Amino acid sequence: MKPVVHACHFLFCLSLPGVLIATGSTPQPAQNQTQTQEKVTATAIGSQPASHTERAIEGWKVRIDDRLLKGDGAAEGEKAVKLLTSRLTAITAVLPEKPLAALRAITIQLDLNCGDLHSMQYHPDAGWLRTNGYSEKLAKCVHIPDIDQFLSPFENHRMPWAVLHELAHGYHDQVLGFDEPRVRAAWQKFRASGKYASVLTSPGTLREHYGLTNDKEFFAEMTETYLGSNDFYPFVAGELKQAEPEIFALMADIWGPLPERGGSKPAASAAK
Repeated sequence: MKPVVHACHFLFCLSLPGVLIATGSTPQPAQNQTQTQEKVTATAIGSQPASHTERAIEGWKVRIDDRLLKGDGAAEGEKAVKLLTSRLTAITAVLPEKPLAALRAITIQLDLNCGDLHSMQYHPDAGWLRTNGYSEKLAKCVHIPDIDQFLSPFENHRMPWAVLHELAHGYHDQVLGFDEPRVRAAWQKFRASGKYASVLTSPGTLREHYGLTNDKEFFAEMTETYLGSNDFYPFVAGELKQAEPEIFALMADIWGPLPERGGSKPAASAAK
């Protein structure tokens, strides 16, 4: 998961059991399976959605907070649905059919607000949710808990593929398994290289690469770079191929080949 950035300030994450966060500010992890980017008390604080309406968007099941469909929140809700649709359309355009089908099996929940949660996140299991006062229905889902953060111009410029980052957590968990040895070995080598303690970010500052956090965040970060663009160097697939050819090859093995100029989407059988 990734944290949120306010101006030039990054939020730091705590290791709490059960949540994968990824958007909003700066990157963060979750649960023992990933960390969380924000501190939540034993009981969820703040308002939470009472009901949702389910919609199909680009092949994904999306649960939309009813407060975003009527009343004062409807205008912002319409913007958020359009933005989410554009992000899912971009993912659909580049992914081979087999991994795309797996990502589409991951439910997305879009909320006006939800307690103390703000950054976009993936929830690996129900335990953390139950302990902290959130609905267990969020388990195994990508959660967009704060409409203002999701619509933030700064965050959208900085992390346009943040939805993919969170879906990649779900793929890592539900398809590969969080103990996937190829990903873990690649992360360990990435960390041991020492090259990523201070790298250029898209806003122009130097920071420690978020992929150093753990193997879960590493996988989600490299997925962003390979299929779209990331806010940490290497930013795009060409730079990844040049800087880390072994990681590029791993991403190609997991997700399939990238689209070619003038060609159609790669075959479904290409991805593993």
